Amino acid sequence: MTSAGCTCPAILPDNVTRLLETSRYDASGRLLERRQYADDGSAKRIDVSSYDADGRLISQTAYGIPMGGVYQPVDEDGNPLPMPDDGLEGLQLLSVVNYQDGTPATGYDAAGRLRGYRYSLVRNEQGSGMTTPEGYTHTYRYTYQGAETYLTQQVIGTSTHKDFKTSNSTSAYDAWGKLLSVRENTPGGKVYDRRPVRGWMCWTPRQLPTRSIRSRRLMPGKHVG
Repeated sequence: MTSAGCTCPAILPDNVTRLLETSRYDASGRLLERRQYADDGSAKRIDVSSYDADGRLISQTAYGIPMGGVYQPVDEDGNPLPMPDDGLEGLQLLSVVNYQDGTPATGYDAAGRLRGYRYSLVRNEQGSGMTTPEGYTHTYRYTYQGAETYLTQQVIGTSTHKDFKTSNSTSAYDAWGKLLSVRENTPGGKVYDRRPVRGWMCWTPRQLPTRSIRSRRLMPGKHVG
């Protein structure tokens, strides 16, 4: 069952109204699909989210118009990772974020906390300005402050791309669970200490950050974490 979505029209200088974006949600208010449209009214990008029976994210998949080239995502040992359908309504698979792909690196623990997820770039999107060679998978693994809290203690990031360095970030909290600082460390590199920044998010077993994973993309030579 899905609830009504929303539309985002634009009024251009010639007073012509064009549809730019639509969103569709389920009955619980979870985002199922977001579409962006070209000037001719055709879909130029479709983002699809799927959830399990407990309302937790399974995957976030992006379809669009690629720049060219294709990559078969693999894990750290070179084993192929499961992928969704390669096309949707004439668009091609661009990227996928797997929160539950059947491997030990992803999924949720008994308390409902996210153990980790994988972000796989399959194709660069046309017009994105991305210069990173397409074809890599970032894996992020989480540990928590104690067995009964949802406070993230450490996030370790690894990548199948040789230009991305393995890195980790460690969080410190006060007695009330307020985030005090985050230390980022790349083995063989510098250690960075930073204060909490706008956009830092916490979540419960039934809630996960649904911000587009595109904001987590990293550039070559930078750390992963």
